[in-house]
Amino acid sequence: MITPMDLRTKTFKKAINGYDKKEIDDYMELLLADYEKIYKQSVETTDKINTLTKLLDSYKAMEDTMKNSLIVAQTTAEELTKNAREKADLTIEEANVKAKEIIAEANGEVSKIQAQIAELKTAMELYKSRAVGMLNAQIEVVSKFDAE
Repeated sequence: MITPMDLRTKTFKKAINGYDKKEIDDYMELLLADYEKIYKQSVETTDKINTLTKLLDSYKAMEDTMKNSLIVAQTTAEELTKNAREKADLTIEEANVKAKEIIAEANGEVSKIQAQIAELKTAMELYKSRAVGMLNAQIEVVSKFDAE
């Protein structure tokens, strides 16, 4: 690409019946001013493109990092959910086993209490029949006293 400096330093060969030098110089000055302006804009635009390209690359890298982070977070969440379910299932199973043990223990206690009640009923019946027997014997003794 021709630079503004190239335009400033360009010289033309002189010819015998050539063009008017002042008119060419004035026209070159106009061209040079426009060209310098366009050249600066081109450099600025190129710099801006480079800066934006670097920024875009960093955003793409951040996007990749975020995607990876989301994948890791999702995997971790799935693992935590799985572990929580397994722990909940284990807790429920342990609670069921404990409940069965408590029920079995309670049934054993109920059986013991029922056996004790049966023993007490038997003992009471025995006491009652002895008491009735003793009272009847006392009534007979008292009746014999009255008859005598």
